[in-house]
Formats: sequence, structure tokens, C-alpha cells
Amino acid sequence: RQSSALLLFVGAGLASIVAAAMGTPVLAAAFHTPPGKAFSMWLSSEWMNYMILLPSILAWPTRSLPRPASEKLFPLLQAMPVLMVVVLELISYWMGGPGALVFSLPALLWCALSYRIFTLTIITAALCLSKLAAVALGSFDFTPEHFLETVSFRIGLCMLVLGPLAVASTYMARNDLMHKLRHAVNHDFLTDVLARGAFLKQGQYLLQRCSQTQSSAAVLMLDLDHFKRINDNHGHAGGDELLRRFSLMLTSVLREQDLIGRLGGEEFAAVIPRVDHATALEIAKRINQATRDLWVSHQNERIHATVSIGLMHVQTLSAHQSLDELLQQADHALYEAKAQGRDRCELRQA
Repeated sequence: RQSSALLLFVGAGLASIVAAAMGTPVLAAAFHTPPGKAFSMWLSSEWMNYMILLPSILAWPTRSLPRPASEKLFPLLQAMPVLMVVVLELISYWMGGPGALVFSLPALLWCALSYRIFTLTIITAALCLSKLAAVALGSFDFTPEHFLETVSFRIGLCMLVLGPLAVASTYMARNDLMHKLRHAVNHDFLTDVLARGAFLKQGQYLLQRCSQTQSSAAVLMLDLDHFKRINDNHGHAGGDELLRRFSLMLTSVLREQDLIGRLGGEEFAAVIPRVDHATALEIAKRINQATRDLWVSHQNERIHATVSIGLMHVQTLSAHQSLDELLQQADHALYEAKAQGRDRCELRQA
């Protein structure tokens, strides 16, 4: 979430206060350290350790996630953000001064927008550990005698981790919201198949690809029989559940590369690329049979339905043929199926 990095920062700070409250008496008694100094040193040390180590532990991947767009680029371009971190860090050691702590911040923000959060936490942890090693080796003029500078340095490392982590959390939350928004726009809210506009757009693109290779395709128009009667007898809740189950059945019968859309009400459509007319007719008959076998339990009653199908098959698609035209032909075939008694499929060919 957008607040995840801030919650981690505050939580680590509260835990550090508790740890410092418990450790200060021990440190003061064992090393005769003034309580204020002991508390500050213990607090800053704990807070820094938490902010370096906890993000990697909490962001440890437990499931497969899609790769960010930047990770699909050439390896050199993919490595550019982390290489920039290394370059800026070397420059900070060369120049020194109070600003050296945050020289690598722009590159870290680039990493936050380019890598997964777990990768970012590994980079920030490695960077902070390298700075601690540099302090231990005397690359920076911080010693235990300068305890306020040491406390400032440790809190500064916490802030250095917080900034990129906050950007990465916000960016991931934004991408997740955009994904949900695109799904909501392109899919029917009730059945979760493609909505009319998205189906027409993606179906036309699919047909264009088939026409480039002069492949065949089939377009189906499907209409649940006597659906108004089902709504009247069982209520709209029962009808909605039937529509959901019917769409799930279509998804299971058709192939992964086939498109399914809800055009409105109880009317659905499908585009099946690269299939001959015999196979397309067999698929339609399977849908008919699966619909006969389908039932929905609602208020201690079973709701059954049948479906009429209009099938338009084109053996060799040409560039001028549009999905709208094929849907019209399939719609004519659908009316023929209804006129012939429903619960059947009528085929047209071109």
C-alpha cells in the first residue's frame, strides 16, 4: 500500500524506543555511559538495523509475480539503475562532505521505479552496509567520540532507505489500481468476461491477425432461451447467478486463445480463430450440451436453461471482413436457430 513504507518506518521507530528503554540502563551501568547518550546510541542503532534488514524480510517473494517492463529490456539497460547507484556511491567516497550520504538517492529512486520491491530492498541494504563498512574503515570522519554525528548518520541511513521504499510502494499501489481499473473497464462486472466494447476491439484485432495469414475463424452468437421467464420465475438474483455460471461454462469449453464477450442481457458472443467449420460446429454442440447439463440452485430450486447459437464460419479471412459483419451473419443464424425450436446451433459459411 502507499502507506506501507511509512508504517514500517514508524513501527521500527517504536520498536527501537522500547529496545533502547530496556538497553539504556545496562549500557549506562556496564560502560558508565551517560543515560542520554546511551539511549540515543541504542535507539539509532536499533532503528538503523531494522530499516536495513526488515524490508528484505517482509518483501521476500512468496509467489510468482509478473516482471516489470524494465526487466524485459536488454540486460545492460536493465542494470543501468543499479550501476548508477554504484557510480554515485564511488563519487560520494571521492568527494566526501556532509552531502555524501545522499549522493546515490536519485539512482535509488530510479531503482524504485524499475525493479521489484524485493530487489530494491536488497540494493538499499547493500548500500547501507557498504556505508557502514566505509565508516568502520575510516572513509568518513565519524568516530564513537562524536556520538551526535554517529546518531545523525544512522538516522540518515534510515531516511535513505525510507525514500526509495516509499516511492516503490506508491508506484506498485498505483500500478495495481491501474490494472484493476483496466479490468473493470474491459470486463463485464457480473460475468467477468469481456464487455461489449473490449470484445469488439479485441475481436477485430484477432480477426486482422488471422486475415494476415489467411486463416479461418468462427464467430458465435449465443442467447439463453426464455431468459425473461427465468427472471420472472426465480427473480433477478437467480438469473444473475445463471449468467455467471453460464459464462464460467463457456470459459471451460472454449480454448484459452478464444475470445468471449457479453454483448448485453443474456446475449454472449465468441470469436474462435484458426478452426475449420466441422470443429466449430462441434464446439457449438458441446456448448449446447453443457448448457443442458448446467443447473443453478436458488432458494431451494434448480434453475435449468438452454442456449440457441448462431455460428458464422469463414474459411479464409480477408482484410475487408470486419467483426461487425460476421456478428450480423451469426445473428441471422441465431434467429434461424430460434425459429427452428431453440436449444440448437445453426451454421452459416463464407
